Amino acid sequence: MVEVDSKNEQVNLKIPKKLKNWAEEYANSHGYTNVQELIRDSLRDKVFSEEIREEYIEKLAKIEQNPQWLSQEENEEFMLALAEKAAEYKNAKK
Repeated sequence: MVEVDSKNEQVNLKIPKKLKNWAEEYANSHGYTNVQELIRDSLRDKVFSEEIREEYIEKLAKIEQNPQWLSQEENEEFMLALAEKAAEYKNAKK
């Protein structure tokens, strides 16, 4: 299970001015308060979605190798675990 730490850490980031301007335009047009909020949201998308996707792909590969690899109960547990991770990700975005 992924734990989201409630303590914040500061990260200093240098990006090209043009990219910053595009990020500001994107943030403004998509309802973000500022570029920092856009960056946090983008990082969450990248980190959480890849973690869930990698785990899912790994399980699917095992299922393809052996269709009986997961029982019905194990399959349901796996799907519930993915749903929990997705919910954690959604809550972390708030």
